[in-house]
Amino acid sequence: MLAGVALSAEPQKPLVGSQLYGWGQYYQREGKNLADYLDEIFSALRDAGYDYAEHGLSGDAEANFKLGERMKNKGLRPVSFYTGGAFHDAMKAESTVQRLIAGAKGAREAGFTIINCNPDPIGRDKTEEELSVQAQWLQKLGAGLAELGMKLGLHNHTPEMRNDAREFHANFRQTKPEAVGFCYDVH
Repeated sequence: MLAGVALSAEPQKPLVGSQLYGWGQYYQREGKNLADYLDEIFSALRDAGYDYAEHGLSGDAEANFKLGERMKNKGLRPVSFYTGGAFHDAMKAESTVQRLIAGAKGAREAGFTIINCNPDPIGRDKTEEELSVQAQWLQKLGAGLAELGMKLGLHNHTPEMRNDAREFHANFRQTKPEAVGFCYDVH
């Protein structure tokens, strides 16, 4: 019976989005400020069939809310924000998590459900102690976002994948999957 229910369920249409970082590089080459062209970008994404745009999370809840409303006005869905932060240093991590949770409150009010986060690289491999501290604070961020009805997805770049993906694996081994998820980035 259960298998029959699963087979008869309507498949969900995957959402397709664009991170705005690349758009910012394009406008920067032209000597322009990305923020001045968001409506143009949102319209182009909508017209190309995209569902959403992902921008950087501000620590200002109201700014995140307004960005979500602006996206909706252009026919895009508020889905996710991107962010980074210092999680490996306990002195900085607490303020990082507080800032991100504060910003996420406005994002959630606008309908966003995901925060994609790439912990800041530090120019060298992080120590075991730093990775442990980082995991503790990622767990706290994920739990705080869950209280808001949001999910945390970890994003990665080359530093996390060095040494057989040491940092990447440490982040997931030391956190709980219900609090810390994975952001699959295909570029």
